[in-house]
Amino acid sequence: MSFYITAAIFPSILALIFSLFIPLDPLLYWLELRSSKVPIKFSDVRHLHFQQLDYKLITQSYIQPYQADIKVPIIALTDHHQNGGNLPRLTSALITAKNSSINLTWETARKIDLIGPEKSTHQLIQSTSPKIIECFTT
Repeated sequence: MSFYITAAIFPSILALIFSLFIPLDPLLYWLELRSSKVPIKFSDVRHLHFQQLDYKLITQSYIQPYQADIKVPIIALTDHHQNGGNLPRLTSALITAKNSSINLTWETARKIDLIGPEKSTHQLIQSTSPKIIECFTT
């Protein structure tokens, strides 16, 4: 009789201990990510969750370029997100550039995104049409 009580209580105690150390939401989200055939580790998702980052946004921004055959490390996406970058716009730009056969590297796209679209347009115009400065010598 005591064996049956122990057999019934042990799994519930084990589940309680497991839920204290591993939050359920990142675990369920990681299982969902595994179905997309993208190699992402549970430790990466858990790490993003414990840092209180938007792990769903970061992992979605990891999946889209990966499926378009653009390899961007998840740590680079995390750093870009922490610096205030716009991950959906950046990944969309990388995918569009690849589909259009434009050579756009991760570093270049990241710098343009961190500058901002309005400032980058102004800097692009300045770099393509230089100003002429006349110097008078006496």
